[in-house]
Order: sequence, then C-alpha cells, then structure tokens
Amino acid sequence: MSSLTTPQLLNQLRSSAALNQQSQSLQQGSLVGGKVLKLYPQARALIQIGGSQMNAQLEASLSVNERYVFQVQQTKPMLRLRVIEEENGKTLQSSPQVLQQLGISSPSKSQMNFVSELIQKNIPFTRQDLKEALQIIEQSGSRSRASQVLLDMFSRNLPIKSSVFHALYTRYTDPSSLTASLQSALNGVENVANQSQASLGHQLQQTLGRGGSSLPLDQAIMRTLMNAPIGEQKNALQLLKRSGHVSNQMSLSQLQDQLPINDSDKLKNQLARLLEQQLPVSKGTKSVIHQFSSILNKLTDKQGNVAEHMPPKLEQALNQLTESLKGSGVWSSLKVALTNQGASQQSLKALEYLIGSSNPTKVLNENRSSLKEVTNTLNQVMNQQLSKGESVKLIEWLRHGLQEPNEMAMSMKDQFLVKLKAYTQLSGINYEYQLAEKGEAPSLSLKGSILQAMQDPLSPIVERLQRVLNHLNAAPIMMQESEQSIQFNVQMPGEWFGIEQDVTMDVEGNKKENGEIDPDYCHILFYLDLHSLKETVIDMRIQQRIVQLTLFTEKSGVEGLIQVLKPSLEKGLEQLNYKLSTVRHKEINLKDSSETATNKTNTPTRNTGGFDQTI
Repeated sequence: MSSLTTPQLLNQLRSSAALNQQSQSLQQGSLVGGKVLKLYPQARALIQIGGSQMNAQLEASLSVNERYVFQVQQTKPMLRLRVIEEENGKTLQSSPQVLQQLGISSPSKSQMNFVSELIQKNIPFTRQDLKEALQIIEQSGSRSRASQVLLDMFSRNLPIKSSVFHALYTRYTDPSSLTASLQSALNGVENVANQSQASLGHQLQQTLGRGGSSLPLDQAIMRTLMNAPIGEQKNALQLLKRSGHVSNQMSLSQLQDQLPINDSDKLKNQLARLLEQQLPVSKGTKSVIHQFSSILNKLTDKQGNVAEHMPPKLEQALNQLTESLKGSGVWSSLKVALTNQGASQQSLKALEYLIGSSNPTKVLNENRSSLKEVTNTLNQVMNQQLSKGESVKLIEWLRHGLQEPNEMAMSMKDQFLVKLKAYTQLSGINYEYQLAEKGEAPSLSLKGSILQAMQDPLSPIVERLQRVLNHLNAAPIMMQESEQSIQFNVQMPGEWFGIEQDVTMDVEGNKKENGEIDPDYCHILFYLDLHSLKETVIDMRIQQRIVQLTLFTEKSGVEGLIQVLKPSLEKGLEQLNYKLSTVRHKEINLKDSSETATNKTNTPTRNTGGFDQTI
C-alpha cells in the first residue's frame, strides 16, 4: 500500500474544524478574502471568512454574494474592514492584483497560485508574512509541497518563519520517518570517534527505545542517590518513602550508607503500584483536593451539628472547594483511585453527593460516618501524589525497570504511559517549555545535545542532526489550542512498542474549566504500521465516557479477531469507568481514501506516520 494513503485518511478523520481559529487570528492590518452574505444599514454587512460568519463595518459600497479582498482596520469593539482597491478604484479579486498592490513585481506562477489559494480559502495574512512565505517558496526544491505546508501554517496562525516551516515540511513531506532519521544520525555519530559524540550516540539509542544502553534499576537508583544534585537526591528519597520501600524516618545519609538497594523485584512492584495511584489531574486540581481533604478532616472530627460549630470562613471555603471540584470533572478519576484504595460504595456515594450538593453542610450532617471513612481513604490517596520532580524520577526508574530482561508487573496502559512520558523526557520535545519554566537549559535531553552539537557547522553529521531536530520541533508546533478545545500530535519511534515504524497519535478534545483536556469528550487517532495488519488507523471517539472504535486496516478479514478481543476491551474500559459502545472495522480503499482525502482536507499530505498525546 502506498505510504501516502493512510496518513491522508488520518487527516480526513481529524475533526479539526472545531479548532478553526481564523476569525480569532484576524488582526489589524491583516488581509483576507471574504464573501458578502448580507447588507445592513449604516454600511454594515454579514461577511463569511473561512468557516466563520461575522458582522463587520465596511468602508465601501459592496454587492451581496460577491467576493472581495479585505484589509482589517480594527477588530474591537466591532470588526472594521476596508476593501483593497487598485489605483483606478476597482476592487482587487485576483492574486496578480494583490501581489502588484503589495509591491511584488514579476511573481512566479507558484507565488501567484499560492496567493490565489490564500484568497480563495479566506485565510488571513499580513504583508510581511506573505513576503516571507513567497521567499520560502522560491527557495524550496518542491514549490508545490512548500506551498501546501505554508497554507497550513497560515490557516493555523503559526509564525511564518523558516525554522517553523522546515520542522513541518520534514514532518509532512520528508520520506524519512522519525525512526529512520534517528537511526541515520546514530550511524553518523558512530563514525565520529570522540567522547562528546559517544554521549550523543547513547542518547540517540535511548530515544529510539533500545534497552541495551540502559542501567539496571538498582544501579540507576544508586547513581541518583550518590552522584545526582542534592535536589534530585531528595526527590529520590521521597519517592522511595512514598513507595513504601524505606521508612518515613529514613534520612538521605542513612540511605546512602545502606546502599545498594535490596530486593529490586519488590521495589519494581512498589513503584508500579505508586504510578497506578497517581491522579491524572493538574497540579492546581491536586491542590484543591488537598485543601478539600484537609477541611473534611476538621469537620468530620467535630461532634454534634456541623452547622452550629462551623466558622463562616470555613463554610465559605467548603462551598468554594466543592464548586471547584464539581466543575473540574475530576470525580471519575478520583472515584477509581478511592476504589483501588479500598473505599466502600456507601462512602463513595456520600462523597459524590457532597461534591455535587448545593448545601454541603447539610450533607455533612446526614452522612458523617461515611464521609469520615472516605476522608481517611482520601488522605491516603493524596499522600501518594508526587511532586513534579518525583514524577520525573519515577518515570525514569520505571523505564529502566521495563527494559530489564525479567518482566515488570505493570498493566499495558501504565506501560504505554511510562514509555510515552519517558520518550518525552529523553527526546526533549518540550525543551523550550522547560527552558521558559526554569530559566535555564534543561539537561540530559536529546534536543539539547543536538543543539549543542550543531554549533560546529563543519561537523559531518549536521544535516542528519537537523533532520532529527525538525522532527522534534514539529510536535510542539503542531499543537493547536483555543479557549474551548485543544489538539496535539506526538510521533515516536515504534521500537518502544516492538514495531519497526513510527507510532503516531492525534488527540483532540474539549477543555475543562481548569484548562485540562476533558476525558469525557475527546477524539483520539492512532496511526500504526503493524507486521500483519500493515498500515492501520484506530479512530476512537469518546462522548460522555462512551467509547466508539473504528479500525481501518489494509488487510481484510479481521472481524473475527475483533470479536475475540472485544470482551477484554470492554472489561478494561469498565475498570477505567468507560463504556464500550461499538467496534467497527473498515478496509482502507486505496483509490477512494486517496481521492476523498485530497478533496476534503486542506492539510498537507504526510508520507510518514505519527501520533500525539498531552503529557
């Protein structure tokens, strides 16, 4: 099967129209094509720009159902548009006219076609961005592919910069997958005999997901406790305490005196258990739950009528916290954690009732014993929650544990999570975010090492490293976010999961009030190249925690396998408080999917696989 077909299908399945932000990207000075739908008194009109309709104040007399090129005069309090005209007063409606108006003489056919598409697709642009894009087109080997990538950049309101373009161009059009690019860089590094390149080679091996270069878990822990910075050593000590492997009274010096770590297999199980206990919520939401738990402790310890003894400030805080938890959508995750910790169904119902109630004080009075019981369990759950530094160290240790020959007892879900987070840490795809957060360059990431190695322009592997860097840069660039929704994409080497080609995941979803993706409503697409099924797309849609799955494969006759595996899938989802609705299979039709994707999607054709997730 052509490698162009399934990625086109993946693009077609993405519901990225929900993230269309063209109207939001309009800024003063922008030019954009649009169509007049209705005319109103006082020179106002209803204008269609892309998929959005908006009211605007016009500075010219226009005709209904005609298309024009507008310049944005102002965006607030009301959109004000000016029609771009030629010197003779005629309105501009073609790319040569626009280019001439912008002072671009003798444009090439590629440049005219590009501007024409911008106008026809109603994509906003500024003069400066257009000039930069036209220059990139002329310098590109494939002008048609470059134009498609640039159209995608304009439509998603990305910075029109050469670095952004090359990152996306590599992801969309480079025949080398991320795996192939990493392997090519590794081959180049191995041919350069010096110490710095040897360290880079080790990082490339780890990023590829190869376990041969990793230390055993006990040695990795010893290295941290003896050689890491003091802050990292303290995180490691706290992690061992939270896992139950050492006592809470153990000091760092005492632990260092008792090294090496005993009973590595037991520790692996303890660390895996600790990962299972982590709530999939933000730091802010954890803080709210901690405060809520603390207040419940105080109130359930009181005797008599709660309302009679509750200080006004405490009552106000309780009301605010229950309201925050109600709006955060955290209950489903919290319920699973409390259940795993042994909470009874009666106490869970009382806590759910309390969080959802408009009169928490009354609920406390009526359910004192049950709430006291679940509060103790909630304290146990929150005491197991890790800080950011501890979480990073846990993922690092679990990665070492998973790469050892003896199998580590961990669910497939948690293995996937560990590998995904480990890849993120090792590759450094969030390098810029960490740099902005810490104010200094993060250490020990592949991206940071590549940036350092590329400071030598004469290095024989600069071109290979640049290709890897482009792949790594593409992930954060491709993330789209609005006030209501979020979409992101992660691509990682398939060797992490025992397959040869890249694994790709697209995630789209609504955002909760706290900015987190809502697990009750989301859309996830997996792109895989499997040994038997070949190119495969898994389309998972979640509505109110009800899951619909569609499996697209090149191979036919997999319905029987689906029926065999469906019961275990249903059981696994039920344990996560999801319900499986349907599982369907569709065979990928080479001709139809290619034509449909070409006609229905404006995003560039990818010839590599990939997948995304929020970390």
